[in-house]
Parts: sequence; C-alpha cells; structure tokens
Amino acid sequence: ADELREKIKKMEESIGSSQIDGNDEFQFADPVSSLEGLSLKGKTVLVAGANGRLGSMVCRYLLRNHPQTNVVAAVHYIGENSPT
Repeated sequence: ADELREKIKKMEESIGSSQIDGNDEFQFADPVSSLEGLSLKGKTVLVAGANGRLGSMVCRYLLRNHPQTNVVAAVHYIGENSPT
C-alpha cells in the first residue's frame, strides 16, 4: 500500500496540483457547433456491427435522415463452416 501511495504522489506531482484540485476550469466543446458545416452528402460511412442493436439503429438513422449517404454495413455471419 505504501508503494502505491508513493506512485500516486509522484503522478500527482507530475500532473500538477491545480489540475487535481480542480482550480483550472475545463471547457467542453459544444458538439453541435463543432460539427456545423460538415455533411455526409455523397460520402461513404462504414458501420461495423450493423447487425447488432446499436449498429442497426445507426444504419437506420443514416438511411432515413441522410439518403444521399452511402452506407456500408459490416456484419458478422455465423454459418455452417464458420470457425465461431
């Protein structure tokens, strides 16, 4: 336990006490404003895991809301000769 405390103390010293104490304010970027002007129109999007819950929802969203976007759906198929 003493060794771990010493490692933590060294890490805190290398980082600086102001970051640990929270004295410096951290500003998060606004995700919407940082994406303004970007478009998926005419682009190709690869969705890995498209046969899963989240991947299928992403594919559905892209196909419905960005019809001029090419959606490539990567799925995992388990068949008769599949090693998994």
